[in-house]
Amino acid sequence: IQYLTFTEGSQLQTIERYAFQSCSSLQEVILPEGQTTIGYAAFDLCTSVKRVYMPNSVTSLAAYAFASEYSLESIRFSDALTELIEWVCTEAHSLKEIQFPVNVTRICHDAFYNTYNLHEVTFPSSLTEIDYNAFRYSALDSVALPINLQWLGTDAFSNNSSLKYIDS
Repeated sequence: IQYLTFTEGSQLQTIERYAFQSCSSLQEVILPEGQTTIGYAAFDLCTSVKRVYMPNSVTSLAAYAFASEYSLESIRFSDALTELIEWVCTEAHSLKEIQFPVNVTRICHDAFYNTYNLHEVTFPSSLTEIDYNAFRYSALDSVALPINLQWLGTDAFSNNSSLKYIDS
């Protein structure tokens, strides 16, 4: 499989755990409108995936859903998500662009751990919590924390050798 695209009108709602794990030739994932759930490690170790498009109908995203996708350059999360679960994109070494959900309130621990090509992020104003190790070992140049942020976890931005300043 190189491209995972669903036809218009697809009735698929759930992709269960490990459904596409280790599909090393998969390059692009475009999930259908109506999709609601992406299971644990559903796309883990799909090392050639470059882009993921998630429709706004996705309301549940499990841990490791897009982990160890070494070629992943950009991901668009569903605006229906209020939490980006732990290890969701950990080890996405080529990740350069994240479109965060507009209503996200929490980025869980290790969500973007070891994303060492991630230089820039724009957090939505809805974000209130960034958990421990969330962006550890990324390559962020600067960080503008949202005004509503209430919790910043241990090592949230540690080991970012490019980080020059944090604006809060």
